Amino acid sequence: MALGAPSGAVAARAHKTYVSSREIQPTTKVSVLDRRRLCPPKTDTHSSGILADVTISAARRYMAETTDSARDVARTNFKATVISALLGCVGVIAAAFIGKSVGRTQGRAEVQQTMTQQDVQLEQRDKQIAQLQADLKSCRQAQLVANTGTASGTAATTNPASAWREPQQNEEFSFTLKSCSRSGDKVACSFTVVATHRDRDLHIFGNSRIVDQEGKQQLASSIALAGSDHKVDRYTGISEDLVRGVPVSGGVTFDGVDTRQSSLPLIEFVVSGGNVQFRNVPVS
Repeated sequence: MALGAPSGAVAARAHKTYVSSREIQPTTKVSVLDRRRLCPPKTDTHSSGILADVTISAARRYMAETTDSARDVARTNFKATVISALLGCVGVIAAAFIGKSVGRTQGRAEVQQTMTQQDVQLEQRDKQIAQLQADLKSCRQAQLVANTGTASGTAATTNPASAWREPQQNEEFSFTLKSCSRSGDKVACSFTVVATHRDRDLHIFGNSRIVDQEGKQQLASSIALAGSDHKVDRYTGISEDLVRGVPVSGGVTFDGVDTRQSSLPLIEFVVSGGNVQFRNVPVS
């Protein structure tokens, strides 16, 4: 019991204090504004979340549209750059092709002009060569006439019977027929030959021939030159190096000649530098 008394006294004391405080504090009126200030209204959390989502969605949509627009602009600029580069390459290639074509045309024209000039020059040289050959032939004929003339310089009368002894020349060599002799149906003709202008290789071919009084011809069967004698046919021959101005002896033999022939209307040596002919040659 002693323990419970203090508890009741404490309770009575607290009740008294409560009543006193109720009596002392005056009753005051609080306005609605003060209430709202002191106790603000609670906001709607759900509505705020929806508004935030809408705002974020709008921001994302704006950013996406802005990004797409930037990408479109970048793509357009890239395409324009690529097209410009391609057009530049096409222009360079076209310019190079046109320049090459123009260069080819000019080059062909220059080559054609050069060829035309060269043809004209060759034609003029050919004329000059022909004129020189004609002059050389005239000089050789004049030399032959001078060689057969008299010591006093007067022109000698040509004996037709001995005309075959006159030297016959081509462009490189001078041939002098010495004689033609018969042995059965063979006729051997000896000659001397000299290189007139320079050291030269002489070729005498096997299709050298004689023509008898009946028009029959016989080809050479053997040819001798500078001590060398070879059998030949129409496709072979003999050759020898001649020193200018040094005479070389040779001979040509013909087989199958008619024994009734006392002279030969034509003897023709087929040689390098041009054929040489002797006419009306007696056969001993």
